[in-house]
Amino acid sequence: MRSSVFLLFKMEELLNSEQTCMRLKNSIDIEELRKNSEITFELQKDDESFEINGEKFSSEAFKDMYLNIAPTEDDRENLFSTSFEKMAENMTDISGDGGVLKKLLKPGEGPIVPEEAIVRTHYNGFVEYNDEPFDSTRLRGEVFKFRLKQGSIIPGWEIAIRTMKAGEISQFLISPDYGFGELGCPPRIPEATLALFEIELLSFVDEVGIEDYCHLNEEEKSKLIFEQINKMVLKEKALATEYFQSKQLHKAYNKYKLATQIIEDYLPKNYEEKRQGEQFLLTLNLNMALCCIRLNHSGRAVTYCQKALQLDNTNTKALYRLGQAYHQLGRYSEAIANLNLAKKQLPSDSNISKLLQQLHEDVLKHKEEESKIYRRMFCQKLSNHKSSLCKQ
Repeated sequence: MRSSVFLLFKMEELLNSEQTCMRLKNSIDIEELRKNSEITFELQKDDESFEINGEKFSSEAFKDMYLNIAPTEDDRENLFSTSFEKMAENMTDISGDGGVLKKLLKPGEGPIVPEEAIVRTHYNGFVEYNDEPFDSTRLRGEVFKFRLKQGSIIPGWEIAIRTMKAGEISQFLISPDYGFGELGCPPRIPEATLALFEIELLSFVDEVGIEDYCHLNEEEKSKLIFEQINKMVLKEKALATEYFQSKQLHKAYNKYKLATQIIEDYLPKNYEEKRQGEQFLLTLNLNMALCCIRLNHSGRAVTYCQKALQLDNTNTKALYRLGQAYHQLGRYSEAIANLNLAKKQLPSDSNISKLLQQLHEDVLKHKEEESKIYRRMFCQKLSNHKSSLCKQ
């Protein structure tokens, strides 16, 4: 008895398909096929795939990632069949001229995003009647991180983000004037395109703290303005001073060093920023030198004093502390030379005078010790010589 097999599928879809092979929707039971004269099974077409920025994603993968950010289907317009004009009827004008419209999907918490904040977002961007996003951080598996008012995003995004709170998800319709202009961004974004963005605001930071700064890459650091650098340096310097006053010298040194690194990483935009930055570096190098002197890290202290003198070659504190460091190292002539230069700047400074006096006493002691050593060596040689004569 021959087995007959019935295939159930839409013939026209199969004929029009470009697929060279198709999978069964359900597996075939071989034993059942042997026992029965007929068996029914269905063919299943492969999932439609989406291509974004050269990467292919299955339709299921796209739905999982895209729908993941929307609260419910009821809260969202049908992006694939509803016109943007129709969607705009349920949106709020946030630009004042209809250029940027907003619809809240999921409320956020806390304050709205302030100016110049560093922002972390996920988003999907669509053109009208197109179910494939022209850009999607979720499909790329990347968080979009940027700073406001730096020219790194389109104007419509600047307006949109400034209305959001942390954790919020909203849709924004952005006109060409606030988006990609009349020329668009072919081939993904046509000319004069009205774009829909669904944005999730993951988090933001208002002022950049030192922890945030340490996690910024070089490009993000380059976008910081001097006022932000100034705040961080002053904060770290204040903490360092507290540590120093409570005799936590290692912690103080590390804070001063961190503040120094922040200043050295920054590229000044004008003369005034350069001047203020150099003043910071002068103070910080002097403070690090003092920490090192107290910790008996004399070699490091010399280095920091020399850096300070490169910024101000007549700085009295730098000359004095360099004298202290050389004194600790036993390099008396260099210590005296730098202290004499410091004394020229401040003739009446008692600390300089006391250290010079101490140095002169130490030099005399050192010479006496050297003299004693030489006498012992001479006597030892003489004794050995006499002993040798007696044996002869």
